[in-house]
Amino acid sequence: MVNEFNERHAQLKEALQAVLDGYTAAACPCAFPRFRQVVGIDCTDTGDSYCCHDTELLIYLSKPLFEVEPLGKPGEAANEKWVCKTCASVYDWGWSDFSIHVNRQTLKISNLRAPQIGREALKPVPLFLGLWGHSYPPKTEMQPATLEEFIDYLKEK
Repeated sequence: MVNEFNERHAQLKEALQAVLDGYTAAACPCAFPRFRQVVGIDCTDTGDSYCCHDTELLIYLSKPLFEVEPLGKPGEAANEKWVCKTCASVYDWGWSDFSIHVNRQTLKISNLRAPQIGREALKPVPLFLGLWGHSYPPKTEMQPATLEEFIDYLKEK
C-alpha cells in the first residue's frame, strides 16, 4: 500500500510540475480558477477533518512562484502571506494539525490581481491521490479520478 502510494505520488509530482510549467508559460497559476480551487481545498470549509494529498503537493510545487512573508510571531510557520512573483496576487497560506494522523495546509486567494484566462472551477473536483482523515465532505464536492482525468481537469481539457 505504501509503495503504491509513493508511486502514485511520484507520478502526480511529475505531472503537476508540467501543469505549473504550462500555467507559467501562459501567464501564472493565479489566472487559472482550477489551480486556485485545488490549492484552496480546506476541510474546515465543510466542517470535516481531512487533508487532501493533491492540494498538499500542488502547494509544495508552486511555492517557488511566490514571495513568502511569515505572519505572526517570529519562528511561527502556521500562517504566511504568499505573493505571486508574476502578478502580485495575494494568498493566505495556513497549516493546522488536527490529530497525530491528520494535518492540512491550504492556500486561499485573498487578492486576485491576475486576469482570469482559465476555465471556471467545477464540482465535484476530481482528485488523484485523494483525501485522508477522520471525516470527509459529500461526494458532490470531490470524487476520485485517474491521473489523466485530474491532469486534464487542471489543463482544462
